Amino acid sequence: MATPRLTAPTLRPTVLWPAQWIRLLGLLLLIVGLLLPWGVIAIRTRQAVEAPNPAGQADVAVLRPEMVLLPAGAFLMGSPADEVGRGADEGQHQVEIHLPFAIAVTEVTQEQYQQVMRTLPPGAAPVAESACRPLQDTPDLPAVCVTWFEALAFCNRLSELEGLTPCYRPDGEKITWNDATCQGYRLPTEAEWEYAARAGAAQRYAGTDTDDEICRYANVLDQSTDTPAQSQKFNCRDGYATVAPVRRLQPNAWFLYDMTGNVAEWVWDAYTTSPTSPKPETTVDAGQRAADRVVRGGSWQSVHTARNAARAAQAPSDRAPDIGFRIVRAFQP
Repeated sequence: MATPRLTAPTLRPTVLWPAQWIRLLGLLLLIVGLLLPWGVIAIRTRQAVEAPNPAGQADVAVLRPEMVLLPAGAFLMGSPADEVGRGADEGQHQVEIHLPFAIAVTEVTQEQYQQVMRTLPPGAAPVAESACRPLQDTPDLPAVCVTWFEALAFCNRLSELEGLTPCYRPDGEKITWNDATCQGYRLPTEAEWEYAARAGAAQRYAGTDTDDEICRYANVLDQSTDTPAQSQKFNCRDGYATVAPVRRLQPNAWFLYDMTGNVAEWVWDAYTTSPTSPKPETTVDAGQRAADRVVRGGSWQSVHTARNAARAAQAPSDRAPDIGFRIVRAFQP
């Protein structure tokens, strides 16, 4: 009986028909389309926004906060009707951010405020029984007990130190800002703030969409404090019973820290119950009769008000131990 001969199999090249090439090309384009924007953002947002140092002010770079550059874009502002904790003033609407802008990586700290203003927040009560007083020995805590007016004054002073034209113009009993392209420092608009907090995602909090993970990203009302009842708090521990130093928890996808929690943040806009326009208001009366301004992000005392869409009204002359601010600048490539 003849022994069978073993022969190597013939290998034939795989032929991709035109339809298969089209599908493969489409898949590659999809992958690039998904990854490229995030790659660009990751690179661009790590750029600190540099301004020229005026003559004779070599130390001005020490005062300049670290900032990240955010691209122009559109997003859905507000919250869906079924979001837990939703307020009646959070109606969803499409908003377009027309210009790129730079935003501070953290809330303005005690140290930054003192370096720029040469003082702690003015008027902060020194008496022991007052909750609203700055903590002098903790430079990396957020500056608190700052009024809306004082936050604007900080922005103008920092602009002047860098040789930039201040954005805000006091005029008797009014403060005016009517140029979104001004090169000085300013407070974010309410739309800019929420755009930065969401970082391209439709999430409830800055960095996450779940209550289980919020303590990784935010200093909120959680099991780290003894009061109120445990059931009224997030079921996790962020490690801080009150205000925390900046940068202690994880940032959101655009490398911004404490957009949710820690301290609530002043924005430029006057409070209205139906914010439907992203255009900034340009004039506000000064003094006690000034319109309430918006604060965003919640604080270490917040649960439902820590959501990205949550809004709160505060008199611009008010001080609070859980309200601070974050600054932005326009950017034109």
